[in-house]
This record gives sequence, structure tokens and C-alpha cells, in this order.
Amino acid sequence: MLLKVIQKVHETGLRVVATICDQGKSNEGAIRLLNNETRNYHLQNHTDQDYREEFYEVLLKNDERIKIIHIFD
Repeated sequence: MLLKVIQKVHETGLRVVATICDQGKSNEGAIRLLNNETRNYHLQNHTDQDYREEFYEVLLKNDERIKIIHIFD
């Protein structure tokens, strides 16, 4: 759901640069999953030098990958 919302926001011309949530177990799990997907993408494409744990990436419809910082409150 989060990925779809970010994609739709970008379609309007606005740019998401960060997300924030509390440290609930489901929230932590969702962000961990996004971080793991980003890490796996970079490992598979031999671009792991571009990977940082501080962000996750979202693939937009135009095949652009955007980096998003996540903040736990």
C-alpha cells in the first residue's frame, strides 16, 4: 500500500523524500522489507556501492528508482 501511495503522489508532480511512523512491530517489519528489497536490487545489479541502510527505494512507473529516507518517531 505504501509503495502505491508514493507512486501516486509522484504522478501528481509532488516528490516524496521521507516517510515517518512509530516503532510498532508491523511498521518496523514493513520498512525492513523495503530496505531488504532495495539491498537485494543493488546486489543483483552490482550497484551495492549505492546502497545505504538509511533509505529504501521505490520504483516508479517510468522505471525511475527514487530514494526515500524513513524516520521512526
